[in-house]
Amino acid sequence: MLRREIVPAAGLDWQVLRGGAGRPVVWLHGLTGADGNDPFLDALSRRVELFAPVMPGFADLDELDGLDDIHDLALAYDELLAALNRPDALVVGHGFGGMVAAEIAAHVPRRVTRLGLIAPMGLWDEERPVADLFALPGPLLGDALWEDAAARAAWDDAHLVPDTQPAAGDAMIATAQANTAVAKFVWPIPDKGLRKRLRRIVCPTLLLWGAADRVVPATYADLFARRLTGAVQTIVAGAGHMLPYERTAITVDALAGFAE
Repeated sequence: MLRREIVPAAGLDWQVLRGGAGRPVVWLHGLTGADGNDPFLDALSRRVELFAPVMPGFADLDELDGLDDIHDLALAYDELLAALNRPDALVVGHGFGGMVAAEIAAHVPRRVTRLGLIAPMGLWDEERPVADLFALPGPLLGDALWEDAAARAAWDDAHLVPDTQPAAGDAMIATAQANTAVAKFVWPIPDKGLRKRLRRIVCPTLLLWGAADRVVPATYADLFARRLTGAVQTIVAGAGHMLPYERTAITVDALAGFAE
């Protein structure tokens, strides 16, 4: 079980989930957030020392007041990484979190010694555009995120909201906050100039993608790899955008091995 700590940095009190032992890994979550019962984070923390900060805005939208754009967000995360004092940590991001991880490594190259990007947002291809997740109703959003039906069902069961009005209301508020926080930095499209900054990333980089990703198509792995010196790609069959939850063992093995 991961424990929750408060880490002051960049004028914010960050909620950071922490657990495990071994090589340090910092996990930057995507739209689905991070919580202490996350099965992927639990599996990863059995192999590494894990730090999983909750993105500003997910717990309290007021946390976004001083963060005007992706540059502010990247620099705020940079200050958090300094406060965590794990200079040799593998920084990993999933989806939107991958975009943030890449921005940190581009803004402050000395901060990130190893970088893991799991289906990151941040680039744009007119022929294969990134899905507009905020325009999709619930069932279609799930169809876009998931490829593996069994993994999706397990996720839905674990996150099933009790059929009570207060609990349902809390879940709706949490979802709205998450969408608002992420949309501030990716709307109307998640292309905020990262393409021009990727050349600044000098650390070894691992690119992981689900072959059937319908949010950020796997063709984006090549777009990133062309701009990242020495990047290694792994495309995983039978998985979509939720690769860490659809192929947990493969993802954990890849990250734990890359962190060494």
